[in-house]
Amino acid sequence: MIKLSAEYEMEKKCGFGKKKRITTDKEIKKIFQEGKVYSGAYLKIYFLDGDDQKFSIRLQSHIKGGYRRNRFRRRLREIIRDASSVLRSGLYIIWGRKQALDIDYQRLKEDFEKLARGGDLWRN
Repeated sequence: MIKLSAEYEMEKKCGFGKKKRITTDKEIKKIFQEGKVYSGAYLKIYFLDGDDQKFSIRLQSHIKGGYRRNRFRRRLREIIRDASSVLRSGLYIIWGRKQALDIDYQRLKEDFEKLARGGDLWRN
């Protein structure tokens, strides 16, 4: 059995757990009604200022190919993990467009960072 490093274990614990997810319909409706929207080529970010930093990753439901949807979600979770230390506190819904399923990690990350900069979502 492979022993994992302490750094990896800590990163896994600080990753994208339930405390960092938006789980209720009430929160989602509030973000859509009161939040701001930032649109890019591949992503749309809905943001509502708040005390906690929580995320929800969404895709259009009619998109076929579960493996592509899951790969997109994994990539986006990794981007969020990397950026969460510099993002403002608040509630984020990150909506992927259909075209986002076919791009590579780097282009997805660039689009996310462009939206975050343009929407002033970085911490001051």
